[in-house]
Amino acid sequence: MHLRTRLTISVAGVITITSLSIGTFAIYSNGQSKLDRIDSVLTKSYSQISTTLDNQVQVAILLSDQAEFQMSVAYIDSGKSIAFLRENSSSFSQKPSAAEISAGLKNEITIQKNYRARILKLSSNEYLGLSISLNSVNEGRQRQIIQLILFMLVAQVLGISVIYTLFYRDSKLNELVREIQQNNEVMQEFLGDASHELRTPLTVIKGYAEMLNTEHDSTQDARYFARINTEVKRMEEIVKDLLLLAELGELEVRPTSPVNLSKSLSAHVAQLAEIQSGRTIISNITSDLHIQADPDLIDRLFVNIFSNIRKHTPVDSAISITLQKSRKSIQIIIADSGPGLPIEKYSPQAFKRFDKSRSRDAGGTGLGMSIMNKIIEKYDGTLNLSKSGLGGLEIHITFPQ
Repeated sequence: MHLRTRLTISVAGVITITSLSIGTFAIYSNGQSKLDRIDSVLTKSYSQISTTLDNQVQVAILLSDQAEFQMSVAYIDSGKSIAFLRENSSSFSQKPSAAEISAGLKNEITIQKNYRARILKLSSNEYLGLSISLNSVNEGRQRQIIQLILFMLVAQVLGISVIYTLFYRDSKLNELVREIQQNNEVMQEFLGDASHELRTPLTVIKGYAEMLNTEHDSTQDARYFARINTEVKRMEEIVKDLLLLAELGELEVRPTSPVNLSKSLSAHVAQLAEIQSGRTIISNITSDLHIQADPDLIDRLFVNIFSNIRKHTPVDSAISITLQKSRKSIQIIIADSGPGLPIEKYSPQAFKRFDKSRSRDAGGTGLGMSIMNKIIEKYDGTLNLSKSGLGGLEIHITFPQ
């Protein structure tokens, strides 16, 4: 599920829960407040009637005319009949049950769901019923529920609109989301590649170890041990590269010092010329260009670059090496005349191998380009790969100045 979708669902959920919580509390509080006022009127009327020594029925009718809410007055006898002395919309439609009469003598009760009532005993077989309709309370509650639903819908529309506006109009946020998604995908591929590369030498080691247990020929044993030793060294290189990649991905800042790029690059060029004397090297290195960095990481960057050249280009092919300074940056351009890369691979992607079979056949771990890219990013630089004018691969590195 995309981040935008998850964020939209989360915001909608928060708005719904918050609106329901606040709205429900407000509706309940408002309804309860009105119900308390109705009960207060009934209680007050009951108290005044019950303390009257004269005609209680007449007092009840008088109080119904003066009450805050429309209040009906009903005469209830021991039979099934009921006579309304003051009838209006607050009059209940049928005689209360014996249980309701008994409860109404003690407290205010709800009768027939729509009426709040209080019962006053006149004699052993006669009662006086006071009632107020709850229609206004119920209608108000329904109206508030509808308003709450409309408010939630409007709030959700506004919330979702804000999210979509941020995602569609804020290019930085869009770029960040895409980068996170791409990094997750690349990380999964990287983990798959790493596990595969570690599994390969382990399988070889296991196979040769089993043969050593079953075969006992000194010549074969020496060959098996040599192959096991080779695979163990390969695993060590893979683990070291993985650890370096993990370290480069951390936020912790490594110690830095001024690094003379001109001197370091010239040393690696001289080493390449010594190892492969038949190679044509075109060098154009500006002297005394420095950046603030970790000398070991810069050295590792150049080691990876020239190691790839030695492994993946013919020993007699030409290379061009340029180190120059522009107004705001230092640029390193290294071009070779080797086979280069497939067109679709001219893009440095962190944690992604470029040619698995080529790296394996050459004895590498396949993580060199990823390490180069991470080192360059560590110092806010950029790495671009393209087809070189010599026909092979061109590596273009830029460090800010």
